[in-house]
Amino acid sequence: MEIIRNPLFIAFILGIATYGYLWYNRKKKIEENPKNNVDDVNILYPILVSIISFFVVKQIMKPIEPKTESKIEPKAEPKMVFKLSAPEPVMTGKRIQVNEDISIPKTLPNIMIGLN
Repeated sequence: MEIIRNPLFIAFILGIATYGYLWYNRKKKIEENPKNNVDDVNILYPILVSIISFFVVKQIMKPIEPKTESKIEPKAEPKMVFKLSAPEPVMTGKRIQVNEDISIPKTLPNIMIGLN
């Protein structure tokens, strides 16, 4: 029974049916008027019908997957590998001073001096 649901089988059957229909029409035209010059059956049309029907049936017969409820967990925040700590500036009068007893990068005091 599975072969009937096969898109390739259905396309093959439709291609044969299209060829048979074109052949029958050709034979009928020859019988009506034997002097009439009737072209042979063009094989391109059954091939096109087969290809188009294959893709249409393949999309229709696609197995429908049941929808399942899945909980999407939020991504965890990336963990910080290291933490830089800089001394808090102390305001004395109009100048900002930095406690120098904690080691900080050498560029930070230069930045702080630029804030004067």
